[in-house]
Amino acid sequence: MSNDTPGGGDRRTMVIVTGAGRSGTSSVAGALKQLGFHVPLPEVQGNQANPRGHFEPRWVVNFHARLLAAADVFLMDARPEALDKATEVGARPRIRAELKAWVDEAFVHPRLVIKDPRAFWFRDLWVDAAQSAGADLRFITMLRHPAESVDSRLTHYMKDQDPARRAAQGTTHLAGWINATLANERTSRPHRRAFVQYSELIQDWRTTMRMVQDTLDLPYDGSITGGEHHPIDDFIDPALYRVKATWDDLDLPTWLRDQGEETWLALADGSDPTLQDPTAVARLDEVTERYAKSHAECMAVAADDINGAVRVARRQTRKLVAAEHKKAQEEEARRKAVEEAERVPEPPVAAPVPAAAPRTVPKAGDLLTAARALGGKTVRRGRRVARRALKAYRR
Repeated sequence: MSNDTPGGGDRRTMVIVTGAGRSGTSSVAGALKQLGFHVPLPEVQGNQANPRGHFEPRWVVNFHARLLAAADVFLMDARPEALDKATEVGARPRIRAELKAWVDEAFVHPRLVIKDPRAFWFRDLWVDAAQSAGADLRFITMLRHPAESVDSRLTHYMKDQDPARRAAQGTTHLAGWINATLANERTSRPHRRAFVQYSELIQDWRTTMRMVQDTLDLPYDGSITGGEHHPIDDFIDPALYRVKATWDDLDLPTWLRDQGEETWLALADGSDPTLQDPTAVARLDEVTERYAKSHAECMAVAADDINGAVRVARRQTRKLVAAEHKKAQEEEARRKAVEEAERVPEPPVAAPVPAAAPRTVPKAGDLLTAARALGGKTVRRGRRVARRALKAYRR
């Protein structure tokens, strides 16, 4: 451990790295990994948009994505109420218990770096989990000028789209950047935090990471103050800072662009994590209120479009449900027909043979009457006939 290392290196420390998309979160998380922090495995692998790696725990990314879907909140959600929706989901006991269990298992190393731009939506959830694990919790928020952030997202994710769609998506990205950045700053105020500008990290990573170390009281492996070569020199390449757009390069509403710039200046001027300058905090709160009002006005203007889209969606949903119901009925009818065709007929059951009627013994009086009817002239003769008839019956 170097003399540059403040505090104890064996205490449990967890650093949460967050920030708007395309703001350098991977760069600072990768630098922390080079300085002795552990990224819980498995990691999200690099891709064409981020070839050097994301330095994100796969479990955390999936966990946050699942919670945002349950809250109906997007990664960079432009709605002012999005934070309350996400917080409500994160407050569920089952969710808290799930994260606590994962964090406890993740501490195979005393120093963890958890990077995911979605993390700020669930800050209280992470604070609770860190306290349960007995860990010191720190937050790093990456900052990049909104024009660069928006242009970078359009370049990497919408470069093949037509100009009109790119302009519409750029407006959505900027609104999301404003709302998410303000929410990120507001929820981090009670905690130990540091703000890092992407341009400063790229231009002089040593000075920037030393500021992070001093501000958050982080233990590093090795020294970063000397002039000797460090692996981070190869990792953070100034050539990666390719997108340096300005507002003039983007087709955005003027009023939204002005609010984006004001948010950026308020953060750049008032991001000192220890002083919490009241003037800067009041300025950020004012920007937050202004954005919420502007968002409500936009919703009012677009109300007919929104209601019309809802009606269309409902009609389409009803048609889909009806089609699925009809399909299910047809499949059930086919299934029954197949079962009927494959059924083996049972052998016919023979009709029961009716039982013979019981024979009854004729009464003597009846036989005598019959004898008289046959023309017998005397009772004796009649009795004789009756006896013969009775004997014949018995035989």
